[in-house]
Amino acid sequence: MFNKIILVFFFLSLSFCSNSTDQMRTSIDNSSSTEPPFKNEMLRLVNQLRKEGCRCGRKRMRSVPAVKWNNKLEQAALSHARDMNSKRFFEHEGSNGSSISERIENTGYNWQAVSENIFKGNANAREVFQTWKESPSHCKNMMSKDYKEMGVAKSGLYWVQDFGTSF
Repeated sequence: MFNKIILVFFFLSLSFCSNSTDQMRTSIDNSSSTEPPFKNEMLRLVNQLRKEGCRCGRKRMRSVPAVKWNNKLEQAALSHARDMNSKRFFEHEGSNGSSISERIENTGYNWQAVSENIFKGNANAREVFQTWKESPSHCKNMMSKDYKEMGVAKSGLYWVQDFGTSF
């Protein structure tokens, strides 16, 4: 009887821990060797910027709440990064004519607001982030209070950062 009680408590503890981790998603578990470390760094950099506020071109952007990681936005970003890498083009429109909203819808993400930043070059996450920060339109995407979630992906030299808010 005592062993059953301990076993039940153990499973309840695991359930509680996994639920609270899934809900927070303000960082990414990079414990698996296949998880690229740039994701956690990019999320940290974006949230630090959002916390501090900044200037996007001439516009002063006030502090806004942190974004959380979203796997569906990452999936849409990865799909577009792979498309650009394999077909060697650099555009927000996919090689099949797809828009960001279509790519995000294809993942099952039920969105009410979306935006996308793209980058091409041999750079690390900090350098890509800095380039986006220095571009007024990309900076505004990172600072917009309209976005609650983010996903980022890389394929070859192509980086894609998708922002969204779901219904």
